[in-house]
Amino acid sequence: HQVEVIKPIDQQMTIEDLMDKMLEILPQGATDIHKVLEKGLEQLSRQVAREKLGIIITDGQVTLGNDPKLVAADYPRLHVLQVPIGIGGGDDYVCICLAQEGRGKRRKLSSFEEIPGAILEILK
Repeated sequence: HQVEVIKPIDQQMTIEDLMDKMLEILPQGATDIHKVLEKGLEQLSRQVAREKLGIIITDGQVTLGNDPKLVAADYPRLHVLQVPIGIGGGDDYVCICLAQEGRGKRRKLSSFEEIPGAILEILK
C-alpha cells in the first residue's frame, strides 16, 4: 500500500548498506507497481545522475493501482529483477512487458540472495 524510498538518489550510501536495507524489506500487502514506478521517476527527475536507469525488484503481481506498463515506458531504461514473492513465483508476462517498455532487461531470480549480484551485474 505504501511506497518508501530506501535510498534517495541525491543521498550517499555504500552499496553494502543499500543491499542490507533492501534485504531487510518484508514483502507484504497489496502491490501498486504503477505507484512505485512513478516514485522512481520522481527520483530520477533530480538531475544528479549521469546515467539514468531504474531497477525494480518485483514478483510482477499487480494487485492495486493502474497498469504499470504505462509508466515503464517513461523510463530512459528500466531493468526488472523478478523474485519469487507470490504464489507461483510471480507474473512473468508483467515483468517481461515492464522490461520491454522500459528498454531494459528482465532477469528472473530464484531467491532474494541473488539480488545483490544481479544489481551489480546491471551496474557494470
